[in-house]
Amino acid sequence: MNSEHNINVQRLLLLSKGYTESNLQRPNEPRLFLSTLHTTINEIERHSLSTDKPPIFTAKLQADFENGSFPVHFQFGYEYNLDHQILTLKHLEATLFDTTKHYRLSKQSTLPTTAMVLKELKTQLRQDMRRKLEKRASHAKKNRRI
Repeated sequence: MNSEHNINVQRLLLLSKGYTESNLQRPNEPRLFLSTLHTTINEIERHSLSTDKPPIFTAKLQADFENGSFPVHFQFGYEYNLDHQILTLKHLEATLFDTTKHYRLSKQSTLPTTAMVLKELKTQLRQDMRRKLEKRASHAKKNRRI
């Protein structure tokens, strides 16, 4: 297997899960992401010796959902098996403002869609904001008693 094949597999995976220029609302972002993957694989192949543990690295992708109202930063965690020249997506971390969701992937096909990630981040953000407001209200109530 060569790096071009690995990149194509990742490109098709990203497309099938909605990580496209139009969905991300960031022209060229997926292309730059795939270029980063290609460069990283080539660097690993050029500088690494065969090891017991495959090299692990991350690649970042950004999105501006709903006309920039929801900027999401994605960080994909990859493992590259030098002996078999196989690139495997292992995890995804997605961040919206100060809210982060982690996804461990048992298989690459379990990568969540962009719509699912955004929905889960927005839900988590609302829950986080509600907790903060409840904490402030509780703290203010305690201070009034004193």
